[in-house]
Amino acid sequence: MKSYVGYDTILKFNEYILNVCTRLLNKGDEKMKELTEEELESYNNCNSCPQCENVFDGDKVRDHDHWTGLYRGPLCNACNLLKRRNNFMPVFFHNLKGYDSHHIISDDKSTNIEKFISFSYYLRDEDRRCEIRFLDSLGFMPSSLDYLSSNLQDDECVITKKYYKDENMFNLLRRKGVYPYDFMDSFEKYSNTELPPIENFYNNLSGENISNENYGYALKVWGETNCKTLEDYTRIYMINDVLLLADVFETFRNVSLKEYKLDPCWYYTSPGLAWDAMLFKTGVKLQTIKDIEMYNFIEKGIRGGMCNAMLRYSKANNKYMSNYNPAEESKYLLYLDANNLYGWAMSQKLPYDDFEFINVEVEMTQKSIKLDKPIYVGMAILDLSKYLMYEFHYDVMLPKYSSNLRLCYQDTDSYIYEIKTDDVYEDMMTIKEHFDFSDYPTDNKLHSVENKKVIGKFKDELNGKIMTEIVAFRPKQYAFKTDDGVESKRNKGVKKNVVKKEMTFDDYKNCLLNYTIERRQQTLFSSSKHQIHTNLVERRQAGKIIKKHKRELEKKREKLRDEMEELHLDKI
Repeated sequence: MKSYVGYDTILKFNEYILNVCTRLLNKGDEKMKELTEEELESYNNCNSCPQCENVFDGDKVRDHDHWTGLYRGPLCNACNLLKRRNNFMPVFFHNLKGYDSHHIISDDKSTNIEKFISFSYYLRDEDRRCEIRFLDSLGFMPSSLDYLSSNLQDDECVITKKYYKDENMFNLLRRKGVYPYDFMDSFEKYSNTELPPIENFYNNLSGENISNENYGYALKVWGETNCKTLEDYTRIYMINDVLLLADVFETFRNVSLKEYKLDPCWYYTSPGLAWDAMLFKTGVKLQTIKDIEMYNFIEKGIRGGMCNAMLRYSKANNKYMSNYNPAEESKYLLYLDANNLYGWAMSQKLPYDDFEFINVEVEMTQKSIKLDKPIYVGMAILDLSKYLMYEFHYDVMLPKYSSNLRLCYQDTDSYIYEIKTDDVYEDMMTIKEHFDFSDYPTDNKLHSVENKKVIGKFKDELNGKIMTEIVAFRPKQYAFKTDDGVESKRNKGVKKNVVKKEMTFDDYKNCLLNYTIERRQQTLFSSSKHQIHTNLVERRQAGKIIKKHKRELEKKREKLRDEMEELHLDKI
């Protein structure tokens, strides 16, 4: 493995990658090596193609790797022709789209598009073309490298173990390291001869410092790897990141090849891989819609889930609360969530063929448009998921509680209800066929494994904790607290660490009831022409805007009430 530290790091990186690709471009096809006795016996005894699973019909051939010449196994001729030598070299970064791509793309190659799922460089000779394809491993595994690498078993760290042959060194460096990102703001600091103090490991983006345990780990790495300068420590840190990412992705790749016989390196993101895995596992043949009118009709029907804040504020009062007032009406706040809503929708019967309009009134001229996406499947999944949510609300909850039920907040797969009743948990037992009680503590009277993780069933998102108060401004902007004093807050557009550490439930409440304006600052990365900047940005929660919207909303509701009353009188 090569490492480099210098002002021209990106230039050296590009030169190295181009050099590797050139060597691959100039490498000829390797002829198949002679089969061993075991390989020959396995080939002769194989009666069906391992790839397409069809029985051989005089078309069995020996498949081999054109890079190494090694025999891979028997295939039918059709599958063998598809396993051609690839003409691209995948290069993976973790978070390429959000950060690393800006460093790689030079100004002369930059475009107005600031974020890429993937991009490529091309090399050509007389009769071949080789592509260097930069890909984002985060598009397949949307978690931090720290989390992903912590889930690796020792026998899965093949590449890391090969690099660190000493067992003690391997055990030390098989986890994600820590690094003083904000402290390293000048090239001269690479010459520092000792690790900076723990306060210099503070991360402005997350608003957090590292733990004493992690700082102790950094000191141990510095000492046991014989680092003399911060440049040495930086090299160790970066090399370790590359090794861990390689092991994480190779483990993921092996699982995909074993379960679906598909190589993630041929895909850009996990949705494309998952789609082909579905086609392979189900064997379904999806109709391609060629009628532009029908295609547009379906496309217009694609709508996401509903998300609304119906009731701005509500406060519970029930016997399970520590400050229960028996003199007041019993009221509960219940947060329900559907188990794997889209998974449930995808498990229903979905359309795949024989589409036609009932009446064709207009014949359209054929146009040259490529309609190769089965968008009707997506529309059906989205509509079925909304159907389940509406069915639960209108056929289960409303008949149960009638006017004693109010919807505070609704998201794609969840409801937050205000319910006036003596005991909502006793009520849930009477309609238990709709619920999954498995996440309740075992000592809770509702605990049951009867519908454990059954898709489409609803569960208490708080697992028995009592919600006492909620403020809901609009979609993705709400806060509630529970009887144990824990606050849960959402504020789309504001970083999670800012919402968690610098905002309180009372801030939301004051904003709503007193029309105050809450301002918070957050540190963000931004890019312009692929030059990355760190900015301090202010976000605010505007109570005056809420007041204006509330006034307008009340006018609309009053008008709607009048219209509904008139409609009711007309029917009588």
